[in-house]
Amino acid sequence: YHIVLMALNEKGRKQLNLAISEANMTGFYHKARLDRELISKLDKENFIVTTACVAGVGNDEDIVCFLHEKFQENLFLEIQSHNHPTQIEYNKKILDLCELYDINLIHGCDTHYITEQDKFNRNIFLKGKKISYGDEDSFENDYPSYEEILKRYELQGVIDENLVRIAIENTIIIEDETEEFVFEDNIKMPTLFPN
Repeated sequence: YHIVLMALNEKGRKQLNLAISEANMTGFYHKARLDRELISKLDKENFIVTTACVAGVGNDEDIVCFLHEKFQENLFLEIQSHNHPTQIEYNKKILDLCELYDINLIHGCDTHYITEQDKFNRNIFLKGKKISYGDEDSFENDYPSYEEILKRYELQGVIDENLVRIAIENTIIIEDETEEFVFEDNIKMPTLFPN
């Protein structure tokens, strides 16, 4: 399943780097995979976690319970506004989890392009690589306005407007809670000859 782990500070960034490094060594299967043991090593105060898209951990109630116990108020159930049967069913499942476990919702755009030209270029690239995402190929992976997002949720008919507005407002928590990161851009090369 997909998951979104956002480091809120330098300590979180370092913890995430270590977890991903370990996943590349012990959890690699086509891609690095984080398991519960690695996620358990992350300090909850250093992260915001979301259940991601329709391919996300929201599909497994047991994992959601594990994450909720681990990250508590720093876990958000992610909804998206694609007007597609797969997304609609996923949002219903997420809404049920929200009500059952009292976990906050967060809106995700799943943006893959900004302009129509970007959309065209992306489609050409995917066709050239023979990449298909099945149902998700018909999702609108653009960057919609606030009003367009509300219209899309209204078309879905799953989540009421007030809850959608709260989910959108919850996206701001990332900006409010995140410390400024200073990334070093100097090249780090190991040496074979320390002396």
